[in-house]
Amino acid sequence: MLKKLIKYNIKSTSRYMNMIFLALLIATIFTKALLSLNIYKGALAFIPQVITLTYQIIVVIMIVTTYIIQAVQYYISMATDEAYMTFTLPVKVNNLIISKLLTAVMWNFFSILLAIICNGIVLYSKEKITAFIDWARNSNIYGMNLFIAVIILLGMIILALVMFNLFIFTAIGVGQAFAKNKLAGSFLAGIAMYVIMQFATMFTFIPAILMIDMQTEDNFYLGSIMFITVCAIYELLVSIILYLISNHVFSKKLNLE
Repeated sequence: MLKKLIKYNIKSTSRYMNMIFLALLIATIFTKALLSLNIYKGALAFIPQVITLTYQIIVVIMIVTTYIIQAVQYYISMATDEAYMTFTLPVKVNNLIISKLLTAVMWNFFSILLAIICNGIVLYSKEKITAFIDWARNSNIYGMNLFIAVIILLGMIILALVMFNLFIFTAIGVGQAFAKNKLAGSFLAGIAMYVIMQFATMFTFIPAILMIDMQTEDNFYLGSIMFITVCAIYELLVSIILYLISNHVFSKKLNLE
């Protein structure tokens, strides 16, 4: 059933995401064509910078829009009149949350990946890409092979996306359970959760990082590994807590009025 839910969620959001991705690809081709023109001289020398800045704004808007779409889709299906149909399905609440979470993370990740690829197309020439590949073959980051560093980075990005989406989902869940105005309740819940997380970070995560810095001052590689490990554990623990809260709220405090 989880696979069917994921397939349905992907289908219901793909029409919007495909339009956004297509718009970005068109903007990329158009921007590349404009930057390839050899006419920006003299008084026109500033135009490439303006074109590049405009393109970067478009990329940021595209990424932000993917987050908004996933949040809106979750809110509509879990906290509005459509929730009546959602919660009559013969599935557990945790399957509903997980399916929507996986779909949201997938689209968010694709948007980031596409943004990186499109930026590479716009900003880098064939010579620069060749030079980058040669550099990547022989480079290391914090004492790690570049391939391993990239894998770790991708894992951290996915964990961050999971935590962020669960934060949104939990805010919506808490907001719909304790407020007559569910949308306003979700915003207020999100603000309250953000403040709580900042205090929790201040008294747990930051001291741990400072302790690592003091203990590994002379070993940068070990310090980097410990820093990444602490970040991953922090994101994982926060994600688990948010998931449990969200699952409890929609299982025990569902408000369909």
